[in-house]
Amino acid sequence: MIGALLCGLSALSGGMPTAQALTLTGHSGNGYQDLGISGTPVQDLHPGAVRQIQVTFTNPNTFPISVYSVRGELTATSKRGCRATRVNLEVRDYRGKLPVTVPARSRRSGGTIDTFMPNSVAQACENTAFTIKLTGKATKAGR
Repeated sequence: MIGALLCGLSALSGGMPTAQALTLTGHSGNGYQDLGISGTPVQDLHPGAVRQIQVTFTNPNTFPISVYSVRGELTATSKRGCRATRVNLEVRDYRGKLPVTVPARSRRSGGTIDTFMPNSVAQACENTAFTIKLTGKATKAGR
């Protein structure tokens, strides 16, 4: 079971931090119903800032699942001159207890994924949306 999370992060605005909220959505599937992964909005992202995405798992299945892996990856930006690299935005490791058991047809809060905008961020990333793909793996609980 794999879930994906895509989100946009605002970067620089005239050298000053911006306060743009994110909408995070998830999708997945390979034989089971979807494992939903969602997260809290990230705001005030600017050079030197660390912001957390609080991860929530949703299980639409009729049986409990155990989420045993979560990973974030920067995959794209909205501006051609701003590359999707760690130089512009770091997506750090998932922090939280695993596995997370999610009861049937319910949701459960998980850990966090930190995002860090280094001081090396390119000026071309001003007012850019970054896309983060977050994947998770789960199995039927008790297996």
